[in-house]
Amino acid sequence: MASDNLKKIVFITNLDVLGGTENNLISIVVHREFNNTFQSIIFSGTRPHKAIRARIEQSNAKIVQHNKFHGLRVPKLLRDPYFKKQVRNLHLDVVVFWNHVARFRQLDICKELGIKTVFFERGTGWREHDPLAMKGFLDSVDTVLSNSWAGKRMLTERWGFKGQCEVVPNALRPEIDTEKVVPKKFPEERPLRLGVASRLVAYKGVASAVLAMNELKKKGVEAELHIAGDGVESTSLQSLSQKLNVRTLFHGTLENMEWFYNHIDLLIVPSIREPFGTVAIEAQAKGCPVLASAVDGLPEVIQHNKTGWVVKPSWEIGKYLGYAAQKKDMPGLVFYPHLDRLDQPFALDPRDIANLVLWVVKNKHCYSQLSENAINFVQENFKFNEYIDRIIGLLSSTPTATAQTPSAIKDYSA
Repeated sequence: MASDNLKKIVFITNLDVLGGTENNLISIVVHREFNNTFQSIIFSGTRPHKAIRARIEQSNAKIVQHNKFHGLRVPKLLRDPYFKKQVRNLHLDVVVFWNHVARFRQLDICKELGIKTVFFERGTGWREHDPLAMKGFLDSVDTVLSNSWAGKRMLTERWGFKGQCEVVPNALRPEIDTEKVVPKKFPEERPLRLGVASRLVAYKGVASAVLAMNELKKKGVEAELHIAGDGVESTSLQSLSQKLNVRTLFHGTLENMEWFYNHIDLLIVPSIREPFGTVAIEAQAKGCPVLASAVDGLPEVIQHNKTGWVVKPSWEIGKYLGYAAQKKDMPGLVFYPHLDRLDQPFALDPRDIANLVLWVVKNKHCYSQLSENAINFVQENFKFNEYIDRIIGLLSSTPTATAQTPSAIKDYSA
């Protein structure tokens, strides 16, 4: 267990799903260096996913459902005093609103108790909020961080935040082993395996990948689509695959994503909004070139025409939603890095996906070089130990540097 003189930090978030944001937080708090610096407590308003609970047991961190008392839900009227009692008794140094906007009087209570407050943007800016409340929250926290340049631009352009925002890109989780990774070879004796790894919700754009399989079938390309993840769109996507008679394998939620990346040849990230794109760096680390939407944070983590491709989305959302079960959390605005502006969202056109896959098939001699480039790019630019050191430094002091536009954001064409 941690000694009593460690700095104490609370992360306020939800952990009921096993996504990139949740996995990233757990990888931070269980990391040895972070354990030696902070004693972490995660306040989750929901019951944590079982895989997350299992990983937390490896560290001095613990998870607390801050809106429950002995298993009973705390009435809204009592949540402020209950929250205040909890944080006062913990003698905290830092409270991090991890992709979470403070509710009730959480921020005011932290200020009253002299606790440093940090907001870490990881997709919150794309959601709907009361404009005045959102700007007031951003202006009131002590430190604002974002995991991508796109996130920073969303906060400034959509919500009018004019303060300092430090960009801290995600790193490759240490659970993803890269020691013995070698470049992949183009498969000659089996169908090409395309992969999608995401929660199956409408804004992840997975229907575009399924429809692309039909386009590839028309072009005579032998391919399979492997989908890792689960969600409300699962049934409709399976029905669409059956209707089109395309080979799609649904693997459900996988705790061992390394197997998945090793199994596929090319990862597709057809997201309509994607603040960062953790799966893109994980796949590249295992030698998978990535084909992704040229939107939000994805162009920051893929080198166009070198480790994969970022494709301008051009399919009207109304048409795309004809293939979705529900449109919950669909964004009103997204960030287009090559234009450096917010605009209405579009989905990735299935024909564009199919055309790029066909290019790979016709230029298979380029595949191993793409794979090697992807491995090297991630190993050189997304080191987890450096990421941990930076986060510790930022949580321990107020940042002073202003982040610059990432060099990875350049003009590109599909």
